[in-house]
Amino acid sequence: MAELKPIIEQSMTQYAGAVLQSRALVDVRDCLKPSARQIFFCMDKYKYTADKPFQPTAAAMGDAMKHFYIHGDSSCVGIIMRAGQTFAMRYPLVEVRGNAGTLLSSGNWAAERYTKARLSKLAAYLFNDIDKDTIDDWRDNYADNEQYPGVLPTKGFYNLVNGTSGIGIGMACSVPQYNLRELNNALIHLIDNPDCDFNEIYCAPDFATGAILYNESDVKESMKNGQGFACKLRSVVEFDSKERCFVVTEIPYGVYTNTICGQLEEIVNGEDNPGIERFNDLTGSTPLIKIYLAKKANPDKVIRYLYKNTSIQYHYPINMIMLDGGKTPKVFGWREALQAHLNHEIEVYTNAYNFDIKKIDARIHILDGLLVALANIEEVIQLIKSAPSSQMAGKALRERFNLDEVQSKHILDMKLSRLAKLEAQKLVDEKSSLVTERARIEAILNDETLLKRDIEAGLSAVAQKYG
Repeated sequence: MAELKPIIEQSMTQYAGAVLQSRALVDVRDCLKPSARQIFFCMDKYKYTADKPFQPTAAAMGDAMKHFYIHGDSSCVGIIMRAGQTFAMRYPLVEVRGNAGTLLSSGNWAAERYTKARLSKLAAYLFNDIDKDTIDDWRDNYADNEQYPGVLPTKGFYNLVNGTSGIGIGMACSVPQYNLRELNNALIHLIDNPDCDFNEIYCAPDFATGAILYNESDVKESMKNGQGFACKLRSVVEFDSKERCFVVTEIPYGVYTNTICGQLEEIVNGEDNPGIERFNDLTGSTPLIKIYLAKKANPDKVIRYLYKNTSIQYHYPINMIMLDGGKTPKVFGWREALQAHLNHEIEVYTNAYNFDIKKIDARIHILDGLLVALANIEEVIQLIKSAPSSQMAGKALRERFNLDEVQSKHILDMKLSRLAKLEAQKLVDEKSSLVTERARIEAILNDETLLKRDIEAGLSAVAQKYG
C-alpha cells in the first residue's frame, strides 16, 4: 500500500489539475470556461449571430456537439439557455426566443426543439478580430479535425461583468457580477494609472437580480485581496400597509422564488410562525412575492425573522480563483484581474495591427506590379501575346520587369477594363491610401500611448452602447 500512495497522489493531482483547467475555472483574460468558449465560438463560426435570423436551439446544440463540445446535450443546452437568462447574466451573451427559464426554479427552460437561440450583439465583441491572428493559442477538437481558441479576443468587453462560479477538485471559484459601464471606466483609468489607489478602480458588485449589498466595506476588502467575506445580499422589500403585506421586488442573486416560497410554507405551517398568514408568488420576468401578515403581527419583527430564516437575505461568496494564462489557478485581486485583461487587450490589438500591416504590404506589393504593367502596357501585351502559354507569359513578365510570381499572376488576371486611365488612377489612389494607413498603424505600434488611446476608445464605445 505504501508503494501505491505516491502513484495515487500523483494521479489525483494530475486529474484535479485537468478538471480545473478544462472545466471548473474561467480564464482571467476573458472570464469564460472552456465549455462555454467552445459553444460560443461554434455559434459565431456557424453564424448563430445577432445579424442572422434565429435558428432552433437544437441546431446550435447539434453543431456545438458535432464540432467542439465534449459533454452531453443537456449541459450544452443549459449553457446556451443560462447565457440568455436576464436574471442569470448581468449582460446576456445569447438571445433566446421562447422560454429560456424563469426565476421560479432552476433549469425550467423549454426543450431545445421549442426554442430558438443566437448570440447577442454584445457577444460579438468576444470575437472581434479573431480572424486577424489575434489569438496564438488554438486547440484541437476531440476529432482532431478543427481547432478552437484557448481564449477569446474580447476587445472592449470584459466578461467579468457576468461573474462566474465553479467547483473543481480542491479549488472553487466565485466572482460577483458588475456594472459594465463602471468596469470599463475602471479599466480606462487603470491603463493610464497602473499604480493608482484601489478606491479609484473599485466597482461594487451589481447583480442581475438586484437586491441590496449590506456589507460593502467587507466586500471591498475581499475584492482587493481576491478572497474574504461574502456579499451579504438583502431583498428589496416594501410594506403595503393597506394590504398588510410585504412586497418583495428584488431577490439575492442565485436564489429562486420557489426556494423562498418553500421556506415561507414551512414557516406558515410551523409552530414558530411570527405572524405570516399567507403568501403569493406573482413572479414573471422579475420577482414579485407578496407576504401577507396577520392583523396583530408586528411587521418589524416579521421582517427581521425573514432575514434570518429565509433566502430573502442570502450570501454570495467571493473567491476569485481564475486561470492565469489559461493554465495556472491563481487568486486574483481586483487590480490583478483587471490588469490581466488589459494586458490581453494590448496583445490582441498589437496582433491585429501586425496582421493589418502584413495584409497592406501584400496588397501594395501587388499594386506595384500592376502599376509597372500599366506603365509598360504595350510591351506587356506583346509579351503575353507572343508567349505559348500563361506559365511562359508569367515567366517572361518576371524576367523582363523584375517581378515575382504573385505580381505576374495578378497582371495576367488583370481585366482589360483596368487599362482605362481612370482605372489606373484608382490603383495609384489605392496605394496612396494604403501607405497612409500603414504609417498610421506603424505610429500606433511604435507609441504605447497611442495604443492605449485605441484600447480606451474601444472600452468607452462599449460602455456607452451597452452600459
